Amino acid sequence: MDRARLFREAASRANEGRDRTGWRYPAALRRLAVEYCHACRRTHQSFSEIAEALGISTVTLGRWLDTESESSPSRFREVVVEPLQPSPTSPALTVVLPSGLRVEGLGLSQVIELSQALQ
Repeated sequence: MDRARLFREAASRANEGRDRTGWRYPAALRRLAVEYCHACRRTHQSFSEIAEALGISTVTLGRWLDTESESSPSRFREVVVEPLQPSPTSPALTVVLPSGLRVEGLGLSQVIELSQALQ
């Protein structure tokens, strides 16, 4: 059975007797919709096509995708910070902007270029 049809039927059973605008979707159904969306996106279907197949709005689908990504540990990315190796002829400089932004490891020519770009 098509997963979108399975979702629509399960949602209909879960919301029996409710007005369509007041439907609620249990977490298991939301997960099913998000998994279906990921599978469809791999085949380059648009979000509007996916939402239409599920019988929900694109806003609702987007909200579920956002919620899923917020709880996913994959939101964190590994960052490698390498020590700065200033050359003996050009020491590394640090620029601190009034906003508090700190830019480290610039050469003199880069500091000049940065200051010109900020004017």
